[in-house]
Amino acid sequence: MVSNLYNQLVRVCVGGSMKEAVETMMRYLDIEVENKMATARRLINTEMAYFTSEAQKMSYKELGCEQYEIVATLDGKTSHICQDMDGKVFDLKDFTAGITAPPFHPNCRSTTCPYFNDGFTEGETRVGKDRVGQTFKIPADMKYLDWKKEITERFRYDNNELKHAKHAKTNSKDIKKYIRRSGYIECERLLGTENGLYIENTTTISKNRLKTIDKSITNALKKLKFKNKDHLPLFVITSNDSDVSSLGGFSPTQNVIFIKEALGNKKKIKKLQEELACPDNILSTYVHELFHWKMAEDYIKKHGKINKETYSEYDKYCQSVAKQEPDMLVQNGYNISKISEKAKEEYLSAKYDEAYVEYLTKTILKK
Repeated sequence: MVSNLYNQLVRVCVGGSMKEAVETMMRYLDIEVENKMATARRLINTEMAYFTSEAQKMSYKELGCEQYEIVATLDGKTSHICQDMDGKVFDLKDFTAGITAPPFHPNCRSTTCPYFNDGFTEGETRVGKDRVGQTFKIPADMKYLDWKKEITERFRYDNNELKHAKHAKTNSKDIKKYIRRSGYIECERLLGTENGLYIENTTTISKNRLKTIDKSITNALKKLKFKNKDHLPLFVITSNDSDVSSLGGFSPTQNVIFIKEALGNKKKIKKLQEELACPDNILSTYVHELFHWKMAEDYIKKHGKINKETYSEYDKYCQSVAKQEPDMLVQNGYNISKISEKAKEEYLSAKYDEAYVEYLTKTILKK
């Protein structure tokens, strides 16, 4: 197993397709460790982080850099050790992966950058994420703990609003379990909703926000002309601090659309959706996720159900179908960023289904 894993890592390092190599390694390890995908993914991500870190070290030597800086990811999933390491500067001679350089732990997402004590980054920015996973720019010299204070202040009024709001009620006997990246979550059925919504049992929502979300789902379904509710996905409202960075997410294996509670805040909708198509339209996130669901339904009609065993084929189908339209737009000189920043980023990352769904969302909401 070690030999095969090494061969795959070498393929990446000499210029092979990283996506192909990672998928191959995951399939191989999935069999070897009794289908424990989480174990396989953690091992691969950590080994890739180590190889990346060592490659950066060699690059710094070639460039003549004498010092480097630790750069952590600014979101709610960052480990305590990476929070503390963010912004620390070390001499290149002390570069040791796992001690003074990433990876500091399994699944570590931290990286490094060259450091020059000459004010070169003055006026520059770095990107952080707020509590609902939307990116925003902050000063380049702002470190993790300062960013955390910024986020607390940025959403302070939300906490005050919810503290005095009337909370929606649930049926605690009607419980469903769903899998997320961090494990299973339990959800309770919300009372009095038109679309039979559920909510993560660690989350509360005000009646006003619930009404906003429920009505938005109804209007999105009407916009897309989906009438038969028997075949629609289930909608689950999740915590704003959940392990998924986006405002919404569709799970094809569970036929569930997850929606973050913050989407019920009508006053902040444009800010929350600033990188999406039609950010000022309250339906943008819902329409986006429903188009993902529609692609899954099309796959099921042609190829059968989507589960763990068929997910890879489903993903290939989505990328193949979705690639055509964005490719044609780019070939005709269209600037893909006119759809949305998300569409541009996802297209450049070869996540064609996301770029395509953003295109469809903008097309239908602009009618």
